[in-house]
Amino acid sequence: KKKKTMRACRGAMLLALVLLRSPFATAASSYIASNFSGPTLDTAEFSAAESLGGQITGYCNQQASLVFSSSSPSADQTLTTTPTNLVGSNNYAFFELSTGCSTTLPIWYTVALERGSGSSWYNVVAPPTNPLTTSSTSYNTMVTVNGSVYQSYDFRGGFRRVIVPLGSQTGGTQLRWRQYSLSSQSGTREWALGQVYVGGACPDGCGGHGMCRGEVRATGEAVCACDAGFVASGSTCVADGSQPTELRVTFDGGNNQINPQQWAQVQGGVLGVNGCGTLSGSSTLFFNGVGPRFALTVPLNTIYMDSFSFDYRSGDGSYDSTSSTCRDSETNLEGVLVMFSLDGITWTVLQELGYNSYYSMAYTITVTLPGAAQAPAVQFLWVQPSNSGSQEDTWALGTVAMVPTRTPPTSVSTTRTTVTTTVTSTTTTVTTTFTTTTSTTTTTT
Repeated sequence: KKKKTMRACRGAMLLALVLLRSPFATAASSYIASNFSGPTLDTAEFSAAESLGGQITGYCNQQASLVFSSSSPSADQTLTTTPTNLVGSNNYAFFELSTGCSTTLPIWYTVALERGSGSSWYNVVAPPTNPLTTSSTSYNTMVTVNGSVYQSYDFRGGFRRVIVPLGSQTGGTQLRWRQYSLSSQSGTREWALGQVYVGGACPDGCGGHGMCRGEVRATGEAVCACDAGFVASGSTCVADGSQPTELRVTFDGGNNQINPQQWAQVQGGVLGVNGCGTLSGSSTLFFNGVGPRFALTVPLNTIYMDSFSFDYRSGDGSYDSTSSTCRDSETNLEGVLVMFSLDGITWTVLQELGYNSYYSMAYTITVTLPGAAQAPAVQFLWVQPSNSGSQEDTWALGTVAMVPTRTPPTSVSTTRTTVTTTVTSTTTTVTTTFTTTTSTTTTTT
């Protein structure tokens, strides 16, 4: 088949830039904390000389954002920091990114987070060479093959927060966000930054489940503003115990909508289009889209889970017959990785689904969880590092069963209750007192 090389997989301004001073902003040289809602430009945080093409405005129902927009494929849209010492072993970059308020497929372009200075710039997180050649490898980004390069397909429909470990790296230690066009298509290339924090106040990235307030938090505020289901503990966020202990998915709901109580994000996959046939129910989650393809669960409590299973198929063995809707993959990068993460930042491979190993029929695959993946809040990811474009290298998920395989310990408490009942008749009154013992069983999760 004719390949259109497309990397997938990886969920924001000043030639005419009017960058407003944030109430979070401060003229410090070792961190940045901005939400772009103040009245004046803070050149202590962003370089006016090295930032091109944006404006402060409301965006996607967010009160204030830094927005870039251009219809030219060759436009250079860049936001560069002023501080030159932002990269360090305990430092993280937190930022909210959007590539459009609509869920309509945009033009394909990327926004990269880079480090450097002058004319020398590098991705903060470099892409690994080939994630499907080495098992049990950890990656410092969910997008796995693109490093700190963010695809326009992944960030449409509103803002998504990104957390990036900066680490101790040689070379320039300024940061910049820069938009690159990957297509000559006509249309608007638009992206925006919401709240931004870069610094070392949250040395584990708020556990991947919050936004760092950093040095500018109000008196009494925790350093991390934690997500729902997580609470502040010191300089991080920890699970509050509300995470579900199981995930049972059949994709047979009938409304062809992804359930947000089960999936944090699905990209490149659709319901109601059984391109690889039915696997175990009447419907599948079928991945045939242009751009990145992945499915990410909500955080789950897996303390008592030793394994999980799912139904899967990739291709039909016809090697891209033009009449097939279940098109075969042909390279390692077109296989699928099953991964887990405790923080949504660092991802570890659980199993590789080779590009030529699961075609022609439905397979039920069981994955054993290592001890590191048995924790109060774990997310799971199915991701295809690369594909050749729409309707190529397709794959499908059927029933997903993530349930406890061990019984949580129980405790029993006893309560004695005294109840007095009075019965009155026309001749006499009888009072009866009795005591009951109630046993309450509590399951520890």
